[in-house]
Amino acid sequence: MEQLTTFINIQTDYGFKRMFGTPKNKRILIRFLNALLGDTICVTDVVYHDKEMLPEDENGKRIIYDVYCTSQGENHHFILEMQNFYEPPFADRVLYYTTKIIAGQGKKGWDYKLKPVISIVVMDFDLKKMTKSLIHDMQMVDVKTGDVLSDKVRVLLLSLKQIEAKKWEECGSEIERLMFLIKNMDKLEKSSEIYKSKEYQDMFDAAETHNMVNEELVAYSESLQRMRDYQSGLDYARKESFDDGVSKGIEKGREEGRAEGRAEGRAEGREEERIESIRFMLSIGVPPEVIAAQYNITTGEVLGLSI
Repeated sequence: MEQLTTFINIQTDYGFKRMFGTPKNKRILIRFLNALLGDTICVTDVVYHDKEMLPEDENGKRIIYDVYCTSQGENHHFILEMQNFYEPPFADRVLYYTTKIIAGQGKKGWDYKLKPVISIVVMDFDLKKMTKSLIHDMQMVDVKTGDVLSDKVRVLLLSLKQIEAKKWEECGSEIERLMFLIKNMDKLEKSSEIYKSKEYQDMFDAAETHNMVNEELVAYSESLQRMRDYQSGLDYARKESFDDGVSKGIEKGREEGRAEGRAEGRAEGREEERIESIRFMLSIGVPPEVIAAQYNITTGEVLGLSI
């Protein structure tokens, strides 16, 4: 049986938001921002904001950011996103998320003086049409001369693919080491030299599964399951030779699943999802009593669902 790892997978939706999007861990976010931007920006404090941005009218699209915050005095707006899988139109979505914060600064009597908006996307893939690089740092510039029109819109793409083959001792900069931890945290143990050094103790403390209460442990397990299920869907699509239309194939499968679920009944679908979640938690070593408490059933009922 697979065991629950000592530290969480930071690449999961839950893990990324726990590490960088919670007030109790904001010192980790500040460290990350300064490691990435320290040559031009010094962040001393941040204020977290509602991650959900509602549309201006009923036909508009709702946005939910992974992390949205401003620096002290609201001098800079920061958006942080974790993207494990490429989904077109990736670039359009990043631009839309960024410009929504730009447009949101407008108000009556406004003089058009913008506060900078910086979008940071941690990606576990490389973009095919771009040079492979650890960090892509983009602004509004003249494509011929490099002259900057405005520094108020900035997008940074960080590729975990460019760090996955590196060993810890090969990571020469602070941002490389932080990206290494994002990529490898769930593979590390307390016996590792990184942990023993105590240099990143706050990150290890935030990531340790032993420190999580029951509700947090269940939420993390469900997030890990979703990520693995999505990966399985991608692998299946590739196996069926749909490489050129993976996203369409996945969306079609989702729609067929939704239609089937509606036909068979939403209640039945929810029950099956619950059972699969319980089985997954058992498979990675979540204690049965923790699962039972979260789902309001007995430990015997939980064990009865094991396969």
